Amino acid sequence: MGADSVFELARDDLRVTRLGTDDAERLQRLYAACAEFTMLVDGEPPTSHAAADDLTALPPGCRPEDKYVFGLADASGRILGMIESIRGYPEPGTWWLGLLLIDPERRRDGLGSAFYSGFEGWVQDQGHDRISLGVVDANTGGLGFWRRQGFTLTRTVPAQTFGRLVHDVHVLTRMLDERPLAPEATTQE
Repeated sequence: MGADSVFELARDDLRVTRLGTDDAERLQRLYAACAEFTMLVDGEPPTSHAAADDLTALPPGCRPEDKYVFGLADASGRILGMIESIRGYPEPGTWWLGLLLIDPERRRDGLGSAFYSGFEGWVQDQGHDRISLGVVDANTGGLGFWRRQGFTLTRTVPAQTFGRLVHDVHVLTRMLDERPLAPEATTQE
């Protein structure tokens, strides 16, 4: 890992950095590669300014200094993944994870889990005790992914509009003091 990494991964071929508005063009390439996600959620491809918008968008009452966007990059600087998040939202002690994207060419090799795991440890080091996120009902793969990461359903918010589509949103939470047992520590009965 390079000295500019924000948090460590279980992989040494990638680095995590905090992204800013200067990174919008590089991040937009990831958004274009992940257009199937935007089609699933919004019913339309990402706009040409989707990355720039997500780098600065904030929920009401949140401050710019509480916005954290992390990029997962290879040695060439190509962004292979991103996490968009808000500190202390929707309540103190909670870290909201607004979006996790992984380049489709790099999915299914554990990259999403490794990226999330590093983020989770970093959030816990910042003194927060839980992470919450929302998953639209059409994103069954995403819902399964987050459940495998230890998230549980908190509530469902009905009929939310995203672009051209309307979805129920499943809000999931993971308490960070609830670490799952390591595989070698489990017993079979």
